[in-house]
Amino acid sequence: MRSKSRHSKRRPWKMIGAIAVTVAASVLVTMLVLSTLAAPDNGAPPGDRVLATVNGEKITEAEVYRLQIDYYWTRGKDLDDEDALEMLIVQKALNQEAELGGHKPTPTEAERRLMSELGWTAREIEQQLESEGICYEEFLESVRLAMAVDNFRAALYEEIEVTEEEARKFYEEMKEAGEELEPFEEIESLLIEFLKYEEFLAVIGEIRAEADVEYR
Repeated sequence: MRSKSRHSKRRPWKMIGAIAVTVAASVLVTMLVLSTLAAPDNGAPPGDRVLATVNGEKITEAEVYRLQIDYYWTRGKDLDDEDALEMLIVQKALNQEAELGGHKPTPTEAERRLMSELGWTAREIEQQLESEGICYEEFLESVRLAMAVDNFRAALYEEIEVTEEEARKFYEEMKEAGEELEPFEEIESLLIEFLKYEEFLAVIGEIRAEADVEYR
């Protein structure tokens, strides 16, 4: 396991309320399904021209286009080409790290996860995807990668230790910054979760920095 920074740049307190959504694999996988099925087809996407490689793995125009469509559909905001490409670079690097670390589930495990969360049979999922012109095997691979990243995060969380003293110090910093907070005892566990999330973001930054990225 790579080293973690104990002094990563802290995000605003308002992000704490979004942690449960950000780090929950069930949400991650379900949103992957819904965005794939629901996103409209706005004409033919760009071709397969390679825009960058991440440790030798290609990122194409079509991938950038698809991310922009999914991003708008799920968040209601536009994502410019440069930001979309950078997001894909980080995603590819993180996927590779998680897979190399042995966190990627088997196709059977991913399929069971989908069936459990959606309440559909594997055949029903496959038929729904096929009706949208989506290859089931390729989609299942995307789910496996999403689960691999979450497994990687969970393993990292187990290694990160946040003391009560550190959580209380963060709490006092937020109060001094003018944040209106509940009593420390009521939100201590949330503070600890947030500080662990900060360490996870720091590790992602390390992975991105160490990746061999070539722009085309």
